[in-house]
Amino acid sequence: MTKQIFLNLNNTAQNSVLNMMLFLFFCLWAVSFRLDAQAENLLEDDLLAGEVFEFESQPDLEPLPFWRRNIRITIQQTLSQGNKLEISRTETRIEYEVAPWDGGYLRLDNKYTYYSNDDQQLKDTGNSFGHNKLQEAWLQVSESACVSKIGRQGLYWGVVEGAFAVDVISPFDFTEPLLTDYSNIRLSQDMFLLDCYYPNTQFQSFYVESARLNTFKLKKTSQFDDLENALHEEFGGRISQSWEGGDVSFMYAHLYENTPVSIIDFNKPNGIRLDASRYELWGLSTSWAIGRLLLELDWAYKNKQLENFSGKKLSHSEAAVGIEYTTFNNHQLNAGVWLYDQVIQEPNAKSSRVQSWTIGWSKTYLNDDLMLSFLGFWVTEPEVLTATALAQYQWDDFWDFSTALTYTDADGAAQSVSLNESELTLLLKLRFQI
Repeated sequence: MTKQIFLNLNNTAQNSVLNMMLFLFFCLWAVSFRLDAQAENLLEDDLLAGEVFEFESQPDLEPLPFWRRNIRITIQQTLSQGNKLEISRTETRIEYEVAPWDGGYLRLDNKYTYYSNDDQQLKDTGNSFGHNKLQEAWLQVSESACVSKIGRQGLYWGVVEGAFAVDVISPFDFTEPLLTDYSNIRLSQDMFLLDCYYPNTQFQSFYVESARLNTFKLKKTSQFDDLENALHEEFGGRISQSWEGGDVSFMYAHLYENTPVSIIDFNKPNGIRLDASRYELWGLSTSWAIGRLLLELDWAYKNKQLENFSGKKLSHSEAAVGIEYTTFNNHQLNAGVWLYDQVIQEPNAKSSRVQSWTIGWSKTYLNDDLMLSFLGFWVTEPEVLTATALAQYQWDDFWDFSTALTYTDADGAAQSVSLNESELTLLLKLRFQI
């Protein structure tokens, strides 16, 4: 009887969470159509305002000095409030892009972040600190049908948004807040990338000098640092064939798992050592367009992956299917499900197949100055559900604002999946850019 009551309560909680997720999604949808109607009314008012148009000449602007022509400087303040202030950080970012010669292109992207005393990254230290991250630093050279790119950069495979069956090369930086775009929390690596483009066919190969792991804390343990420093090279390639309305890609790579596992080792003082699987990936991605609807599939086979605690080497396959749809008035919709094997979190626990569901929506308004978006995410084991509604507004050429409301429901074993400490968090960003 007690077990039945618990099951009923659990089902009720899940239904309420799903209802809240759908409520947020449809609220954004309703607001979007309201804004569409307002935009149409404004357009009609402008058309009826009169037939005489006056143009004022703009004064000539002084050209920027040479050193400023290719540099963009951004200062950003980020705050996130849940049960307490969870994120409080100030960022200074410098981006530099230039074409030094015909066929050559250089990009640098460096960010320095100061974490204040209330930021969640100070849990173990208690003292504010600064951290510098060189996110991009690469040189691209084009010659005939091929483009080579060397330096710090990211590489993303696969077509299903929010699924990582084959998109496993660039790791995650979970110190950054996840809003509605997974690319904002990806880490770059020192890589050589070569792409060759021919009619309907593309060849790609990459080489990473030293693999990197997912980042959960900026001040990591010595055991984690030692493991990352011991990793060697990664390499692989992809061939893609496209036709009208569709494409297919075949890929192979020799990689390290981005998330380390814990292996029982009695030779270590605490009886546990960290290790990262060295495995082979065989993958397939394909998409097919039917009018405004895009059907997507990612499939992967991975061998020699280490099992948590036992250290056994296992092989398995995983797949993801998704759809993207664009409405007549440019609402961007996507949804997908990713099926993969669970990473066992406790000794002697039985592994199971995990489902990871995502749903997303985005739309721009007011001449693209305002963007509204939504991301819903649900994984079955360990069970985590998040729903985020985001609004970004470009005030002028220098200032823009962002605000996001995130609901999270996660069990105690999901700390590595859920990035939020509170059930409901409000994030605010103020950015100045020159």
